[in-house]
Amino acid sequence: MRKRSDLPVSTLYICTDERNGENRAGRAYCRLFPSAIKFRDLGELLVKADLMFDKAGCPQAYQESRSFASDEIRSVVYNPELHFSDEELREKQGRISTEYIIVSSRRRSGWQGIYIDSQGNDSEFISEIELLKQISGQTK
Repeated sequence: MRKRSDLPVSTLYICTDERNGENRAGRAYCRLFPSAIKFRDLGELLVKADLMFDKAGCPQAYQESRSFASDEIRSVVYNPELHFSDEELREKQGRISTEYIIVSSRRRSGWQGIYIDSQGNDSEFISEIELLKQISGQTK
């Protein structure tokens, strides 16, 4: 049975539990993933989440990344299994902060979407670098 959602299924809920300068550690949740993604820094989070998006087939990558590691043929899942309801995800909170990333597309081997900070302010991003700058507060 599919769980109802008012938010895009590709919304990442970022629960920051530890912070050391610009470095953050914690957990991330997404309705497409069966369990939390634990991360020690934001770079690790982006890599792990991208792999999970590939596995779920949503948001669909516009091009397939080159890999010499395997001959695996990837298939696209158009009706992904959803693992959390909106209410279950909204209950997840980081000890330091909770932010949201809505990944709307993955063009040019990157992410595009909307970042919503812990105060509810939102801003668009067109690459992971731009997203990381917004998360760290380095945008103008």
